[in-house]
Amino acid sequence: MGDATQAYSSSMVERAHRHLILLKPRLLLVVDDLWAAGGARDFQWLLHPHSWEGEGGLAEVTRGGQTIEVGAASVPGDVDIVKDGYAMKVRFLAPEGMTSEYVTYPGAEKYNAYVQANAPGAERTVLVTLIEIGEVGAIDAAAVVTGDEVVFTAEVDGEACRLELQLAGDDGGSPRLRYQMGGETVLDLDDLTVPADAEG
Repeated sequence: MGDATQAYSSSMVERAHRHLILLKPRLLLVVDDLWAAGGARDFQWLLHPHSWEGEGGLAEVTRGGQTIEVGAASVPGDVDIVKDGYAMKVRFLAPEGMTSEYVTYPGAEKYNAYVQANAPGAERTVLVTLIEIGEVGAIDAAAVVTGDEVVFTAEVDGEACRLELQLAGDDGGSPRLRYQMGGETVLDLDDLTVPADAEG
């Protein structure tokens, strides 16, 4: 878990925790636990698909096989990104009502457009995003958020996959993680806290 709370104004954000969980093969689950300060807020999740160097120019950004135009309406659905023969599918699993669009920041157009996912306004938002790198084919990917618990399920390479993530919660305790593949527990951790004196 990474704590990015200090990167935001305390008048806007009370907590910003990000969990990055690499699920083999080539699945990245991103869980952002965001607490608004001073009432409900809209949260956005950004991805800059043109930020890595390459010979092929800008990335191709599509939804349902159709190019997403800059400035088009924000709508639900997966986003596919291809650049220099590398591909990823971005799935916005939670909260319900997530939409995404392809936008530029006014005055910074030279830095190219980026994908912006939009969550409905709330005092607390848990954003769950699945990134499939290459041809993975996660079937029936879903996330359910109940209080401080996130449960992710999918079928990957013909096997049932289930991940349970207990978020830090009100008491600020350590997140807990349990991962099962094909009905077998492959990871069960009660403490995901990074020591304050850890390097890097």
